Amino acid sequence: ATAHQNVTGLSVLNEPPGGTAADRIHRVSDDTVTMLLPLKNVNGGTSLLRISTPRVFYLQGKEILNETSFALLVAMVTLSVALCFIIIRLFLRPMERLDKDVAALPVRGSLDTETGAQGLEFANLRATINDMVLRLNQSDLSLNVLRSVLSGSDASLYVSDLDTGELLFINDAAMRLFGIDESSIGKPCRDLFKSGQAHRDGDYPIDKMRNTPGEPYVWEDMSSGNGRFYRNSDRVIEWVDGRLVLLQSRVDITDSKDAETALKNRLEQQELMSAISQSFISRNDPTTLINNALSMAGRFIGASRALLARYEEKTDLLHFEYEWTNPDQQLRAIRGTAASFRAGGLMYDALVDREAAYIAYDSIAELHGLEKFIERETKGLIAIPVQVDGAFWGVLGMDNYTDGLSWSTSDIQFLRLIASVISGMIPRTAMEEQLVRLSSIVDSSPQYI
Repeated sequence: ATAHQNVTGLSVLNEPPGGTAADRIHRVSDDTVTMLLPLKNVNGGTSLLRISTPRVFYLQGKEILNETSFALLVAMVTLSVALCFIIIRLFLRPMERLDKDVAALPVRGSLDTETGAQGLEFANLRATINDMVLRLNQSDLSLNVLRSVLSGSDASLYVSDLDTGELLFINDAAMRLFGIDESSIGKPCRDLFKSGQAHRDGDYPIDKMRNTPGEPYVWEDMSSGNGRFYRNSDRVIEWVDGRLVLLQSRVDITDSKDAETALKNRLEQQELMSAISQSFISRNDPTTLINNALSMAGRFIGASRALLARYEEKTDLLHFEYEWTNPDQQLRAIRGTAASFRAGGLMYDALVDREAAYIAYDSIAELHGLEKFIERETKGLIAIPVQVDGAFWGVLGMDNYTDGLSWSTSDIQFLRLIASVISGMIPRTAMEEQLVRLSSIVDSSPQYI
């Protein structure tokens, strides 16, 4: 019964059936299809039953397709409207306003572009100042245009009167650096720039710059306000009313300075490490070589003391056999002494039990297990394990007795390399000592023929 719920018409035709079953199915319209079925009538003859029914699957698909097409059309229209709004709001209207502002200004002279540029810092800045400020008649509107162009610059820019020091122009980066706002324009710079002020030395060539407008003077300084380094590029230019003014660009170069210092330090460490490694290849006295290595490493890092200690497992002691102390600090020597080194101690557990590559502390005042070092007024220390033939042999260490010294990653890596070189020297030292003892035995024995 369910199969015939969608039948819309039934009729009987007194016509003989003909053709195949496929020929008896007819599409009346896009929405309706008819089918002819042969039947036996009561007289024994054959009649045709015509059944009309809607094309259900076609209609359902058509409805879904129409809904999908409508949804896509709405989405495309919405996207087009949004794009038009964004283009008009963010691009066309600002350009129209800028065009109207510039068109409203009386322009004196031609706007030809200068072909020459002096210096790396102000090659484009001078053209911007002269073309937009001087040639656009220096109105309040032109200064606003100038500010909109320079406010996004990472460099701190400001313009001051060459004679009075009056602040004439300052961009957003400079206002953040000096902690001021636009209300400071018109005031003397010396009263404004308390934080981040550039400290000019006695050789500042202000008279030379006055006589050679446009030529840059580049110099570096460190701000006393924030401790950061800056590169300053100053030059004299002509301002609104024809007077000479000072234009300064101030760029933070602290990161570049730090990277330069780190690179220089790493190169010096590599040169020193190469010298130490080559010295250990020689046949000089091993004790002298180790003491020299400790001295060079301690002086380079700026430590107070450098030590090489041998571990004696039977007694759980560290024997300090090699030592260098900073001659400027007059420390008491501990070479030839020994200290407890056993399980439960901070250094033993780290270097022996956990097999740590190193331990390093800028301050040990709050640490437990280093009481002996604290008693000696040690501020910080580094300890590197020395391995010989895969076994723990002893410790290469550095102590610091002054405030302000922090161990860097390169310092630790440098000491690990020295510990590796020393670990190769120790078997040679032991062998030479054994040969000396055998030679002494032979020399003291009776001679037989």
